[in-house]
Amino acid sequence: MNIHSESEHALVTLKPARNVFRQSVVAVGLGSTLLLAVLYWLAIPTGDEEAVAALQAGILFCTVIAARQFLDTRIVLVDDGVEERGFLGNKSRVARGDVHTILIVQIYEHHSADTLPHLFVADASSRLLLRMRGQYWQEHDIDRVATHLGSTIVRSNQPMSMAEFHAMYPTLLYWFERPIQFRWPPVRASSRGSESDR
Repeated sequence: MNIHSESEHALVTLKPARNVFRQSVVAVGLGSTLLLAVLYWLAIPTGDEEAVAALQAGILFCTVIAARQFLDTRIVLVDDGVEERGFLGNKSRVARGDVHTILIVQIYEHHSADTLPHLFVADASSRLLLRMRGQYWQEHDIDRVATHLGSTIVRSNQPMSMAEFHAMYPTLLYWFERPIQFRWPPVRASSRGSESDR
């Protein structure tokens, strides 16, 4: 897969909402500070503060790596489509010619009446090509990407839950977003049925 260099073909570079980054840094900072304070309080009398210091260094290292990955995340509008660098460093390219379906759906947040816009871009076989979640991307950036990729955009008239969206478009959610379905008791083959089939 060839990825065009941004300096030659980039029209616009979009970045995730910075308030998400600030909130995450504050949450990690407060949570780790409280945890480490308790651990140091317990460890110093026993002489185990070196283990807590190692944990602190590990938390700091992971935080710096995660912050760098977040700051490097972007979607670049190029002349024939978009290029994405994901949070995990994965790079992908979506060409306009591969786009078949563009959906913008308002989806309820978990256990809340609030909704956020979600963009789903799929090809003719319903394979997900690009996903933008409202938790991380601003709505005007979602609209901008959708308009850039194609003229036909389907917008939902009513907000829906993740389960409702999954029922309509089962292939477009990430695996960790799909509702877990439990069946109890387990379905067992009937012994009578097996005998009658003989």
